[in-house]
Amino acid sequence: DWIEKYAPNLAGRIIVTAAAEISRMIGGLGRVKFFDSVAIKRFVKDKARLVWVEPYYNDFGEDPGEKIIDDLEVEFRGRPIHAEVYRRIKKIPVPNEKGGIEIFEIEDYLIRDKEGYYVGKPYKYGQEDSRVTQDEFTDFFSLAVVALTNRMAKMADDTGGREGWVRPFLNVHDGQSLPVAFYRRYLYQKDPVKYAALAGIPVSGVTHTYNNRAILYFKTIRDARAFLKDKMHIKEEYHWYFLNKLPDGQIVIDFSSVGLRTAHMPNGVSRIQAFEVGQIDALPLRGIANGDLRELSAK
Repeated sequence: DWIEKYAPNLAGRIIVTAAAEISRMIGGLGRVKFFDSVAIKRFVKDKARLVWVEPYYNDFGEDPGEKIIDDLEVEFRGRPIHAEVYRRIKKIPVPNEKGGIEIFEIEDYLIRDKEGYYVGKPYKYGQEDSRVTQDEFTDFFSLAVVALTNRMAKMADDTGGREGWVRPFLNVHDGQSLPVAFYRRYLYQKDPVKYAALAGIPVSGVTHTYNNRAILYFKTIRDARAFLKDKMHIKEEYHWYFLNKLPDGQIVIDFSSVGLRTAHMPNGVSRIQAFEVGQIDALPLRGIANGDLRELSAK
């Protein structure tokens, strides 16, 4: 059995995969997460519970399933935002080794704020029909994933693992959800009572590209720190996790950096990409193949 031999610490866990797109293949990330989830399911079988968490965009266009949470409190930039969470089962036909077809079932959790402002439309920021900015979307979605994870972990602790609730393992991807790694740690340290269930939850953070890092540009470090303090309500001693300098000297807040710097397992998607992107943060990233079809992602 693969999981018992190679990943015994995953046995019995909920593997929470969060990304800006998974079930809808809008861009390359959606294909990657869809296909490598199938591969993960092959490995873990019924020994771990694989779930997806993705935004419930305003133009989603599919049945989101059952609303299971109506009042998920997301601590967003100094004020609470109430989100709703839907759950559906995705049934995926997969060829097996015997030449037949088997059906993989994956739980899909969809999150949105009640007004739909902070999810907007995929990869559309600051537009008439999707006014949310990229940093607002990234912050909201990452914080919402952490809030949902906290609730899952609390259910596991309260029930002792009964009713299918077991402690999660977080697997987050690219700039729009990599900050999950930071906020899991930050919120627990900020309020260890309210977020006690987040303690000890491991996080794997993956950067898939060179460009999709979710970056804000500033003239000076002082300007960037003012944004972190006044706009995002981040305590000053944590600012350095977000700050970076591009090769041309440009000061940025980099949402990929903050996730990779705080993930327990920071990864890239190939040996060369992990090495090159790792230079941005001086991190020894592992290169794990992302599972996409090469001819579809060559661009």
